[in-house]
Amino acid sequence: MTHRILLPTDFSKNSWNAITYAIELMDRESCEFYLLHCYTPNTPVSENLMASQLGIPQLQELKKASEKGLKKLSRQLAFRDESLDHKFHYLSRHNFLTDAIEDACKEYDIDLIVMGTKGTTDAIDVLLGGNTLAVMEKVRCCPVLAIPNSANFTAMNEIVFPTSYKENYKTNQLHNLCTMTRLCKAKLRVLHICEGSFNEQQEAKKEELEGYLNGIDYTFHVLENVDVATGLNCFVQSRDSDMVAFINPKHGIFSLWFRRPLSRALNYHSKVPVLTLHA
Repeated sequence: MTHRILLPTDFSKNSWNAITYAIELMDRESCEFYLLHCYTPNTPVSENLMASQLGIPQLQELKKASEKGLKKLSRQLAFRDESLDHKFHYLSRHNFLTDAIEDACKEYDIDLIVMGTKGTTDAIDVLLGGNTLAVMEKVRCCPVLAIPNSANFTAMNEIVFPTSYKENYKTNQLHNLCTMTRLCKAKLRVLHICEGSFNEQQEAKKEELEGYLNGIDYTFHVLENVDVATGLNCFVQSRDSDMVAFINPKHGIFSLWFRRPLSRALNYHSKVPVLTLHA
């Protein structure tokens, strides 16, 4: 099986770190990497106004800079990645980031998006970065793996999967979760943080989840008398976990989570990648 990974880049150190992380993650896998750079104005104008706002000469300069940056990346990767099972494709697009990513995902049948993130506070626009959050929220055709700037790929021990046992689990979500767990050769820690009594419906959801996880090395964990943000943060930090995977429901619930105190739970982001699974 050949994996198809999309790597958005702005040519920053942060995005380079995400690229190298993805390459090491897929070290022993057959993989095609698509490096995508978008050149657009930084103002919220419609796509039809891009060219008129920038002017043709400016647009051509941005295109040249984009292609030059991708060519530089190709030289860097030629020296760095010697895997015969890795192939690289370079995409320069005049479009807004989320639109370009959605188009690329459809055109190249992408399995996973890997991109960098940065920040040192719990403010959502700093914590995940506006572009990263927009992609995690709006691009729902495949999982998104956000790599913090200081995260270096090492052998993984465990992935934490927090759940309320209230979600309607979908096959594609849990398939992608299991795929990542196998890729990382990690154990899955299913974490439930009690905010009240555990009812029969939640028990049924737990049993349903067990059926999906057949063949995965997993354990169930429960934390009580603690809020979700603090509990998740303490669990990840105390165990030195390697990744956190979330299900991101529709209707913007994911972004609301991060605007609530749960944003503080991602203060460990400087070390731990976050995988977003879409409903």
